[in-house]
Amino acid sequence: MRNDNQIKLKKKIHLSRTYRRLKVDRVSQNLYLFLWVIPFLIIFLYTYSIITFFLTDLAYFSLLPYLSMDEMGKVYSDFLPYFGGVYHLTLPDVVAPDNRFIAANMIFSLIIFLVCVSGRRSGHPLSIFVSMAVFIHMVSCIYFIFAPDYFPYTNSDYSELYIKQQVGIWLSFLSISGLITAFLGIGSIFRRIQTFIAIMLYSFSFGIIRYIVFLFILSKVSVLYMALMFFSFGPFFDFLYLVYIYGLYVEKVISVSESQEGKGVWEWS
Repeated sequence: MRNDNQIKLKKKIHLSRTYRRLKVDRVSQNLYLFLWVIPFLIIFLYTYSIITFFLTDLAYFSLLPYLSMDEMGKVYSDFLPYFGGVYHLTLPDVVAPDNRFIAANMIFSLIIFLVCVSGRRSGHPLSIFVSMAVFIHMVSCIYFIFAPDYFPYTNSDYSELYIKQQVGIWLSFLSISGLITAFLGIGSIFRRIQTFIAIMLYSFSFGIIRYIVFLFILSKVSVLYMALMFFSFGPFFDFLYLVYIYGLYVEKVISVSESQEGKGVWEWS
């Protein structure tokens, strides 16, 4: 006979979720969407020119200890019709890297690539991302070996491109994070606003710091890294951390819906 201590009895059986769906609080959803997200988006559209003005000033004074005043400037370029243009820094002209520096980068990139695709690291998400990044960098190295004089971009071109793509990323994040927190939100409006602000603060802080660091590398190290910066650590990287934050938010939504707090958020279809 089985010992009574070994018998596990379920004292409560929860109903199946097969025909259940989350209740939609239309009032709080619409209040949040029309009184927070949309006004925030409209304000940003009419103020991003001012934001890029102060961003350029911040980058200028951050790079001033490493570049002379004569080497940098602030210019205005057109962007979105009806909403204004953007400001960005102009930097010294591109200096093509020498073959020794390129060869060292290729060897180092090849070693990292082989490490990522070997052993248990092969197929890991981080290994895949790093492999893609070093492959792009190796292509850039090959280009500068055979056709350095035909490289079409200057540091100032990249500076302008970065600011415009960053404004586009912020507009996308405002829309995406606003819709996510509006239609997947459970609980108070405050929780949705908190998540929305966290995403945008991180995006703004990361975008500003990355701009300064990238301009420093291009100006003081080499233009060889421009392709790596754009294709691996540009918009693609931004959407990677957006998906990560989105995953954390969904995990929180699931934990709330499964807890005692969320027992009343389901309804039968």
